[in-house]
Amino acid sequence: MIELMIVVAIIGILAAVALPAYQDYTVRARVSEGLVGASAAKVNVHDVLASGIPSASNGYSNGYTPPAGTRNVATIGITPATGVITVTTTPAAGGGTLILTPHAPAGSGLPDATAAFTPPAQSVAWRCMALGADAGSFTGAAAGTLAARFAPAECK
Repeated sequence: MIELMIVVAIIGILAAVALPAYQDYTVRARVSEGLVGASAAKVNVHDVLASGIPSASNGYSNGYTPPAGTRNVATIGITPATGVITVTTTPAAGGGTLILTPHAPAGSGLPDATAAFTPPAQSVAWRCMALGADAGSFTGAAAGTLAARFAPAECK
């Protein structure tokens, strides 16, 4: 009987450790839906940048239609002047924001697309940032509000 109680206690301890880790894993999987949705926004920023045609009111968001909110992603938006993409997740997916900042060349932001600009010759590099992430060489990059434990590795 004592051996059975010891086995039950060990299983209880393992379950107490594994359950929170599993819950964080499921939230991270939900956050990845937001990054998949942000890929369409990235393509839009690339198109506007490559065309070199400014849009006074829409800038980098010109022609972009944000997807409808889902169970995991509330909104995905593009900042018109800078091309910064903000992914806002629902409480089911951590309830925060991820900020994706473009640079071309690395270390300098994109030209303001609400005024006339010349497209850069360099390719665009992106930095995804969750709460507490280090911007590194991406000057002017801001961190989002999504807890780092829910963010993908490239956003920490």
